[in-house]
Order: sequence, then structure tokens, then C-alpha cells
Amino acid sequence: MTDSDNSHNVVEAAVEKPKELAREAERGRSERTPWIALTGVTLAVGAVVAVVLALALLLYFLV
Repeated sequence: MTDSDNSHNVVEAAVEKPKELAREAERGRSERTPWIALTGVTLAVGAVVAVVLALALLLYFLV
């Protein structure tokens, strides 16, 4: 196996894992479902907070 094959497998696994977790959360039959959902909500809220904070700081320092 070459380095190219190995890096292709790593990238493919990194792409498939989120899809697999999303399917698992949608089914809702796993013990991990609440944690998967909570992680998604935390990431989404964190992204919104980061954008609002960045805009607030830009307005504060530029106006």
C-alpha cells in the first residue's frame, strides 16, 4: 500500500464518519444519540456565538 492509497483511505473515512453519525442520530436507537445531537447543537451554537462576537468586536473597534 502506498502513501497515496493510505491518505485516500483516511480522507474517505473522515468523510464517511459524519454521515454515519448523522444516520445513527436520525434513527435514535443508540445510547450515543443524545450525545451526538448535543455535540451538533453545541457546534452550531458555538459557530453563531463566534460570528456574533466577531461582528460585535468589529463594530466596537471600527465605529
